[in-house]
Amino acid sequence: MSTAPVDDVSGSLESPALLAQLSSSAATSYSGATTTTNPSAAGPASGVPTAPFQTSVSGTVATSAPDANGASQVTLTLRPADTSTPLQIRIIGPAVNGGVEMRSSAVSFGQLAGQVTALDGSNIGALVRGPTGSLSLTMNLSLDPNAGTLTGQLSGSAAQ
Repeated sequence: MSTAPVDDVSGSLESPALLAQLSSSAATSYSGATTTTNPSAAGPASGVPTAPFQTSVSGTVATSAPDANGASQVTLTLRPADTSTPLQIRIIGPAVNGGVEMRSSAVSFGQLAGQVTALDGSNIGALVRGPTGSLSLTMNLSLDPNAGTLTGQLSGSAAQ
């Protein structure tokens, strides 16, 4: 996986185009480590799960048409199995090879907010911060661009 830190939303992350399979007619799956939900580590049904956690996710994916500057936005809305709190990821950048090359990002998960820190296709890393601390997130997703849906795995660990 290609990784690089992103210090602010105006930074550029050198990586393959994000979610390039969005332009394909069939779903593409990126395999990652198999994970299972750890019920003892999960928080309440509403709110962000307590770290460390691993859980399945489902959700939606939407891509905007390029604006006047050629930038598109990919919005991923994930619904983790262990909580009713959605995780939303926005990636903004120029269209490249049917995907989006990240120039800026935003991630929100309940009261936590942050940015994408690593990406490789639909494998995404993010760091979010909030009143109770920081959380490092890793997502391994499978997208169906025709249906606008996604499934996959989400893991979280306490970050320094």
